Amino acid sequence: MRGSEIRVLQALEEGRTVSELAEHLDLSKSYISELVSDLEKQRLVYTRKEGKNKLVSASEHQFIERLQHLDREFPHIGFSELLTRKTFAVLYYLDEKRTVSEIADLTGEYRNTVNRVVGKLTERGITGKDGAEYQLNNQFRELHELAQEYVTHRHRLDTPASSFSIAWEDLDRFLVETDKEIDGSQFTETGPQRFQDFGIPLFDTSTNHYIYTKTDYELTVPELISHTLLIDSGTRHQTFCLLLLEKHGPAKDSVLESAERYGTEKQVERLYEYLDSKDEQNPVDLPRWDDFTDTAADYGIQI
Repeated sequence: MRGSEIRVLQALEEGRTVSELAEHLDLSKSYISELVSDLEKQRLVYTRKEGKNKLVSASEHQFIERLQHLDREFPHIGFSELLTRKTFAVLYYLDEKRTVSEIADLTGEYRNTVNRVVGKLTERGITGKDGAEYQLNNQFRELHELAQEYVTHRHRLDTPASSFSIAWEDLDRFLVETDKEIDGSQFTETGPQRFQDFGIPLFDTSTNHYIYTKTDYELTVPELISHTLLIDSGTRHQTFCLLLLEKHGPAKDSVLESAERYGTEKQVERLYEYLDSKDEQNPVDLPRWDDFTDTAADYGIQI
């Protein structure tokens, strides 16, 4: 998002015409028209004719309301200059204390880039440093929520479906649930409907699931397990994840690495504990061992 677009959103606590925006922001009418057009495509503003003028209003979106609130609370910060795409990325991962290296790994940015961003944030009193770790100061924790809302909004714009929900997301990847089919190179089908491709037919096609990635992506067993647990962590779906582990035997480190990304570490660890103990702990949300081995036999899987 460009700084000039943020300035337009900050100026739209009430509707303004293009001419009024141009005068208020000291920008040309043609440039304001270009900015408004881009913001309309992002569904952050809408316009309507009012006589000979075009009235511009901000959409009812939590991201815009929070941005305007922060601008009122801290007018000296200069958010329009500060909030670049890279700054949003860093803020997205400042939900807890992190080092520059950790933020760089999570965002995919160079360490020098992250250093510049946190340097600007620290100069403005937005972040503080505890040893090698940076964190948002208390009065600016809302900036992390602003970044989250911006990222979610971008993800929703990237999804070519009329009705859907986002089951999980991070900065550059998200999991979509929809009753529609999505045809796009950046969307890969995942979840229960993909089990048959790994030799375990799971007939659950009431909802379609897709993982969005910006880069080339191939669905693996570790990824499919985490996606499935995010979609439904009930006994039935956990059973089929156990079958995947037994049939394909992926490296445990690879499965846990994937689980760490998706926040399913505890669930995956319990699956491994279950397989190691052969149900000695008798967890209530996992199948009885005899039932599991019977199901495995039905699929020709030797336990």
